[in-house]
Amino acid sequence: MSKHYFGATDVGRMRQNNEDAFFVQPVLGGAYLAGCVIDGVGGYEGGEVAAAIAQQVLPDYLRIPSGDVPTMMLEAMMAANEKIIAEKRQAPALADMACVATLVLVNEAENSLHYIHVGDTRLYLFRDGTLVKVSKDHSFVGFLEDNGRLSEPEALAHPKRNEIDKALGFEPNLKRDYFDFGSSPFLPGDVLLLCSDGLTDLVPAAGIVQVLESGDTLQQQAMTLIEAANEQGGKDNITVVLLQHSRQPQKQRALKPKKKAAPKERAPKKPEPAKSAASVTPAQNQPIKETVKPKRSGRNTVIALALLSTVLAIALIFVLWRQNGPAPKTTELAGTEEGAQLARLFAANNGDTLDLPAYTLAQPVVLADSLKVALDTAFINGNGMHLKASEQFKGAAISLMPGNRLTILQDVVFEGFTVGLQIGQQTVRLKNVQFLNCAVPVKHGASVPVNSPHNLTIKDSVFFTADTLSR
Repeated sequence: MSKHYFGATDVGRMRQNNEDAFFVQPVLGGAYLAGCVIDGVGGYEGGEVAAAIAQQVLPDYLRIPSGDVPTMMLEAMMAANEKIIAEKRQAPALADMACVATLVLVNEAENSLHYIHVGDTRLYLFRDGTLVKVSKDHSFVGFLEDNGRLSEPEALAHPKRNEIDKALGFEPNLKRDYFDFGSSPFLPGDVLLLCSDGLTDLVPAAGIVQVLESGDTLQQQAMTLIEAANEQGGKDNITVVLLQHSRQPQKQRALKPKKKAAPKERAPKKPEPAKSAASVTPAQNQPIKETVKPKRSGRNTVIALALLSTVLAIALIFVLWRQNGPAPKTTELAGTEEGAQLARLFAANNGDTLDLPAYTLAQPVVLADSLKVALDTAFINGNGMHLKASEQFKGAAISLMPGNRLTILQDVVFEGFTVGLQIGQQTVRLKNVQFLNCAVPVKHGASVPVNSPHNLTIKDSVFFTADTLSR
């Protein structure tokens, strides 16, 4: 079986230590084979420690079966997270440490696989010459790439490529929806590739496919992929794990279809003898009546004209009301013309990046209504923009709508608002954002499950003291 899985890690050409880790071994009493790639975050020492903790906790938790496989994988990830959090509390020097991980369990007897993932390590499925990315990167750039807004070359060159939104060690008490997980067929001939971003940031998908279809052993393929990343600069640690279904795909022999016998022609029916007049029954012997369409009565014409007159009268009344009556209600921003321009700019923006223009820098932009962000992802660069509430405005300066999933806001000043930023279930990152005399700088709305006891502390504002970690 060993020739059907292989893993390797390399420090690369620009790092002094290796913060990556991996393992490939039987778990759950030998019923499954586990493969995992882990990438540490948090500096020279911290990332390496976090990766080592996950490398030890995950397989240990999965050693003995104690429930269904997806639930055990989820609990193993949560156990690794809590262990990292506990270690951070004990060692202040490791306060920034965390790690990302992708874990897969395969069962050849059932031709199935289960996976769970957090961060930007990746899981690929290689089948019939096609490479499919199974996992989704938990990062702003990864989200744009997965949704087709950035091509692979654009994503590789993006300046925010290495900023991640989720990892083990970022926060305690993780919930199920913090992770990506799923199940899929694992068929004879399939190959799974798990890797750190040290590979995928430098070797494009086409290069990976070329190696996987080379026919080399898994060990040769893994080392070739690592060498390819090093030849492109080796900017990060590089880790590769390959799992191959030990059975070869069945090749069906093509068979010539059997000829079907030609259908027999039916003998033509003999014409029935014509019936004589004497044989016709009395009912059939009646003369045929001509079908005549009924004429419209004058009453129907009068009703139709009355209805038409009524419709025309209603249409005329509506036109006159639109011309002379109250204008349709619209959302207006009183205060400054710049505020109105800013509202139109937010409403018209269809891209994921909004760079606010220079006119907003001359003086504070006075708002009398909320600026709404409805795009699923948004990067708002304020360029030093100063937002100020009008005297009558008591709402939020910026509201993230339910359709939004991720917003990055930087270089903005909020002044005098009842609520500076209104958020719900979105992921939000603030960079160089200042709140002056705001009653509630950031108002966060969260849902709480019902029908179960909770121990909660709820406040009117939420802050994260650490910025997004660059890896």
